[in-house]
Amino acid sequence: MQRYRLKCIEPIWSDLRAASEKGIEEALWLTHNLVTKAYRKVIGKLQGADQAVLKRKLEKLYSDYLKTSQFFYKGYLQRICARYNMKELKRIARLSDIEDMTVPEEDRIDPTAVQLEDVLTMSCQKTLVYLGDLSRYRTLLRAKDRRWDMALTYYALAHDLMPESGLPHHQCGVIHLETHNHFAIVYHFYRAAVCEKAHPNAASNLESEFRVLRRPKSLRTSGDNDALLTWFVKLHAFYFQGEDFPGQDELEKEVNHRLVRALKTGDKYEMDTNLLKMVLINIAAYMFGLKKIRGMLTPPHVAVLHY
Repeated sequence: MQRYRLKCIEPIWSDLRAASEKGIEEALWLTHNLVTKAYRKVIGKLQGADQAVLKRKLEKLYSDYLKTSQFFYKGYLQRICARYNMKELKRIARLSDIEDMTVPEEDRIDPTAVQLEDVLTMSCQKTLVYLGDLSRYRTLLRAKDRRWDMALTYYALAHDLMPESGLPHHQCGVIHLETHNHFAIVYHFYRAAVCEKAHPNAASNLESEFRVLRRPKSLRTSGDNDALLTWFVKLHAFYFQGEDFPGQDELEKEVNHRLVRALKTGDKYEMDTNLLKMVLINIAAYMFGLKKIRGMLTPPHVAVLHY
């Protein structure tokens, strides 16, 4: 694996533009995912107390593999930011806690002079998403006390670098599928589906989430703000069908009532954040509807590089 990664890096360094056109970075990441798929296939077969020792050994090997992969991609991002004098990339590297790397002056390249800004931005955005995915995989190995902060941070940085891409939002939605945060799932999948470079699976995943939300007694709520967000996304789930539905008037009144109550009594910071996301969901739903009417939705496919 390490030898394969090094072979892939050589053409990337020698001609970054050609490497991008030939999809070398995607091929390298595909190899990583093949390992993950193989691990999940094997680990799913190791059931029962007699397999516990073998299962722990396999989990340890996979965890070490993920750590090594993270180290590799952090190193790649570090070298890219050191070699190419691009202010935006250096800012992202600093926010990613990646140390500065000294590069001889003769090896430094001005990306504007060789028209590589877009290629560099895309490469670093993919790398940040890969790092987020690897962090997410490591978190999934924990049976409890799962913390998604690092993965979400990488996805947020990837979005900051290329806000027109739906990939980071989609991956955030995948995380919240694990946490069963339906408001966050709807928010991120909608954002991923309507941005300029929409994620091809966002629309179908959003539709699947809405099918869950339309089930009778499928959700439980606790607290006014939680109830507001729950009823709000449930209302959107029915709106998504594009036709009137039984109990529509009652559900709309319930959402309006909860919204007024939350604005009066809820935590201001939390409410402001949620209110902004509610507004953005409404805007995204409108844009999604327009895309659907005009036949502009990205056709779904089976996710290969990110899942």
